[in-house]
Amino acid sequence: MFAEDDIVYVPQVAHGQGLETTFVFMNLSATTNRLEIKAFDSDGLAVELLRDPGSALVPPSTSTVLGVEVPGYGVSEAVTLTASAQDLKVGYAEVSSDFNEPFGVEAVFKTYSGNTLDTASSVLPVDPANSFSFIAYADGVNRTGIALLNPAENGVASDVTMTLLNDNGDEVDELVVPLESGAKTTLFIDELFSDYFSTAGAFLGSVEVDSTQPVTATILKFEGEFMTTQTIQPSRGME
Repeated sequence: MFAEDDIVYVPQVAHGQGLETTFVFMNLSATTNRLEIKAFDSDGLAVELLRDPGSALVPPSTSTVLGVEVPGYGVSEAVTLTASAQDLKVGYAEVSSDFNEPFGVEAVFKTYSGNTLDTASSVLPVDPANSFSFIAYADGVNRTGIALLNPAENGVASDVTMTLLNDNGDEVDELVVPLESGAKTTLFIDELFSDYFSTAGAFLGSVEVDSTQPVTATILKFEGEFMTTQTIQPSRGME
């Protein structure tokens, strides 16, 4: 995700109980860039980040705000939300540049069974938008989840209308998800549209999202223990 002077949002980060998120930063300018990262829980309250010192001789440090200096055109894997924590924390992150220089960022989301890595997927930031869509699966093997964030910079609550369409493009269900400013929600589509899926079988279709305020989202497809990031698509009727 390319950014220049605005806040970049990563809608889904987690650590603890077998979940881990690592942030990777790329400086797109010739001069040293200082990036600032903040993490929040699903209600928008600040949570502590764990800096991986890269050495067993140096204990890790925690803070609700961390600054990372990246040399000109350099790359840094400087901040990790680690799976070593016993308590599960799920939320989102904000990344910005102190110097208003362009940068790139990705979050690598991992799941573990003990010390064994099950799967990993890059979770890229997405610009807030009032409308978009995504492909949806729910068939007992494949399962699509969405992490939906109303950025704090909006300053007001948002009503997010979500419409479920089948593979023929027919609308089969619709609901409104209210989100306070700075809050997020994470649900599988079969949980989100529980009334429809209580009688539905295997499903392949899409979800249309229309929001009263610009929101950002991460779409994840789970196949057993394996996880991939899905691409957010344009809204219906876009030319």
